[in-house]
Amino acid sequence: MSSSDSPVPGWYPDPNQPDQLRYWDGATWTDHTTPAAPSLQDQPPYQAPPAPGAVPPYAATAAPPPPSGLGDIGEWLGGTFKVLISRVVPLIILMVVVPVVGLMALAVVFSLFASSLEYNRITESFDGFRPELLVVAGVVGLVFALVSIVAWLAAYHQLYYGHADRNPSLRDSLQTALSRLPRTIGWGLLLVLIFLVVYAVIIGLIVALAVGAGGDAAIALVVLLVVVGFLAAIPLAFWLYVRLGFLGAALAVAPRGTNPISASWSFSQGRFWPTLGRLLLLYLIVLGIGLAGNLVSQFTFVAVPSAIEADFVTDPVTGDLDFEIDGRPVDSFDVIDGEWFVPNLGVLLLIVVVLVLSSVIQQVVNMSGISGLYQRGGGPADREP
Repeated sequence: MSSSDSPVPGWYPDPNQPDQLRYWDGATWTDHTTPAAPSLQDQPPYQAPPAPGAVPPYAATAAPPPPSGLGDIGEWLGGTFKVLISRVVPLIILMVVVPVVGLMALAVVFSLFASSLEYNRITESFDGFRPELLVVAGVVGLVFALVSIVAWLAAYHQLYYGHADRNPSLRDSLQTALSRLPRTIGWGLLLVLIFLVVYAVIIGLIVALAVGAGGDAAIALVVLLVVVGFLAAIPLAFWLYVRLGFLGAALAVAPRGTNPISASWSFSQGRFWPTLGRLLLLYLIVLGIGLAGNLVSQFTFVAVPSAIEADFVTDPVTGDLDFEIDGRPVDSFDVIDGEWFVPNLGVLLLIVVVLVLSSVIQQVVNMSGISGLYQRGGGPADREP
């Protein structure tokens, strides 16, 4: 076939996936794909080149992909918040209701446990200790952790397919998340184990070198190794941030049997710097939201009245720093009641809600941005929804 017979570069129905478009560069199919508009999904796939110079009417439905294959930055950021708005109801259930209910349960158990304690300064012992409440707290904490992982996976599932212009139900997302829970726990434990092994090896080498040097040389060597390690950790952290930044999305949507670490690791292959730039921009946005949330949290803590008036005061004679409760030195109390230090349950629950809301916005913005990049960059994903 002569070059003049070859179809012009453009977007054509994918021969293998009729519900998406694939970019033809004039000589061969590329790896760049995009969802087809509903009106174009009935178009026949490209089988033979059109007449020389002919351009199909749907060839200009999207601009040619940028070199990075990650899409336009403005469109990606706009899509990040657009998808959040479109999926606001399931996200509130998954990322707000679930954590608030779980933390409220933990707060109630903690309140009951702390309120039952009394410290007798004369006998120097705790009275009213109820070990069964610790067991209950452990069970509640474990269930809360598992439910939180499921909610996290389901939220990623919702966000990814939201960026793909699909509309999975909350039930579908939860079922998918539950099926992926064992795998997620397994990969998480593997990563923790790898981290602990690497950490132990590094500390062991530092200790061995320090012991071998001995004396002042050991101190100087440890300081040098810590400084060098800190400086080396900065670029390493950025590198790992890019390589493993898409692990959550891969765990939630990558096809079964796909290694999620490999899927995240290879995502930035050949486009490390464009990926890093977008992730840093996303991090700055999330950081700004976090700072605003911290201001609201601090205001809440200041506005909430304390159960008791406790403060540190300086002794005018000795200059020592003493702790006072309701204007009396703590040494003047024979019994210190744990309930004094537990806020009113309603106040405690309010603090929990404020803390959750101040962090959940950061989480969903970060997750939506990462999901958008993963979808636009062609990360491996199921096509179920």
